[in-house]
Amino acid sequence: MLMKNKGFTLLELIVTLTIVTILFTVAVPSFSDMLERNRVTGASEKIKADMEWARSTAIRNNTDIIMTTALGAANNWCYGFDDTGAACDCGNANDCTVEGITRQFDGSSFGATSLGPGAGGFTMTFEPRGILAAAAPADMVFTLNNASATVTVTRLGRTSICSNSLSQFPNCPP
Repeated sequence: MLMKNKGFTLLELIVTLTIVTILFTVAVPSFSDMLERNRVTGASEKIKADMEWARSTAIRNNTDIIMTTALGAANNWCYGFDDTGAACDCGNANDCTVEGITRQFDGSSFGATSLGPGAGGFTMTFEPRGILAAAAPADMVFTLNNASATVTVTRLGRTSICSNSLSQFPNCPP
C-alpha cells in the first residue's frame, strides 16, 4: 500500500510565491496610477456639476448664486455656494447655504488632489440671466502626480473639462 503525500513540495511553493510576487509588483503601480486618475476625474467632474447646478439654480430662482473657493495644495481646498448676496467662507461649517441648505465641499474625498492655480481663492457670481457677473477666473486645475484636468468656465457660465493626461476628456488647447 502506497502512501500519497498531501501538500506542496518546497519547489512548488517557491515557484508559486515567485509568480505572485511578480504579479504584485506589476499590478500595484498600475492600480495606484488608476486611483490617481480617478481622484482627479472625480474632483473635476464634481466641481463642474456643482457649477452647472449653481447656474441653473440662479436662473430658476431669479437670484445670484455666489461661488467661493479657497485654494491650496493636497486636498486643502474647498468651495461653496451662497444665495444671500455675500461670499461665504467654505472653511467654516454651514457658512455656505442655498435655499437654507448647506452647499460647501472640500477636497478630502479626492485624496491628495490639489486645486490650483496657486494659493488663495476667488469668487464668481452666477446671475439669473445665466452668465457670470464678472469675467471668468483663471482655469481651475486639478492635479495629482501625473494626472491633471482643467475645468474652464466661460463668461456665459458654461463649464467644460479638458486634460492632456486623462483620455476621457478632450485635450486642452496649447
